[in-house]
Amino acid sequence: MFSDMLHFIYEGLVALEKRKFSVAFALLRKPFKEGMLLAAQVCADEVSFFDTMKLDAKSLLSRKALDETRIKTLLELTLKACHATSFLSSDVIYNTVFNRKNDAGLAQLFDKATHFVTEFSQIRTENYNINFIFKNPEDNDVYETIYPELARLLLFLNMMQIELYTRMRAPKKNYRNWILFTSIGSYEALYAKGRRSKMTAFVNSHFGDFLICPHCAANIRVKKADAPRLFIGETLDCNNCRMAHHFPFGWLLSKIDMAMFDN
Repeated sequence: MFSDMLHFIYEGLVALEKRKFSVAFALLRKPFKEGMLLAAQVCADEVSFFDTMKLDAKSLLSRKALDETRIKTLLELTLKACHATSFLSSDVIYNTVFNRKNDAGLAQLFDKATHFVTEFSQIRTENYNINFIFKNPEDNDVYETIYPELARLLLFLNMMQIELYTRMRAPKKNYRNWILFTSIGSYEALYAKGRRSKMTAFVNSHFGDFLICPHCAANIRVKKADAPRLFIGETLDCNNCRMAHHFPFGWLLSKIDMAMFDN
């Protein structure tokens, strides 16, 4: 399931880079509007999901069974089943993916990309137009909110994936913490408002003795802008001599017994 979703997401992001808006949102619609609900059903109640798949698979995404209230309830149960999801809410996820009245969400873009003509008042096709067909590829309006919204949904999918894999074989706590820390820390650094970051503060506090440039011996203090490269690429720049260094963040993090993701 997740593998299929990732292929659609990857191709959708590539299409976004190429400014092929209709193709991009049509590809992103399936994993987020349908695949995410299937994954959430497994997370929330895997026994019920597999019973339904066995006896009545056609109803897994039934509109009658998944109205607004039931989707929000499903998302809430899923969030409770996963670790480190306190920064997410069922209302935010629902409004992002399914609420066609939300001008800053994805639902309007999904529908306009999938259908040449739409009648819903919020996304009604204008006269002398066909959805996205005549859109100027040089326009940047769709990029203003799309990436933060996609990042939040991808993080939610990541949390579900970690939870489901954990049920098959429990990973070591330190390995789980590393995945959660780097995922949430990168998201926080890229999209959270404000200059301060809880994750970078944690790094500076616990790894301060190691944050010394091997070239000029200057002390390095990790800033919010540095966090994504450190967490994902394990690369750190010295602000004094400007040299880039490899920093074994994952290895060092595995030596700390953290409790922040236990609940």
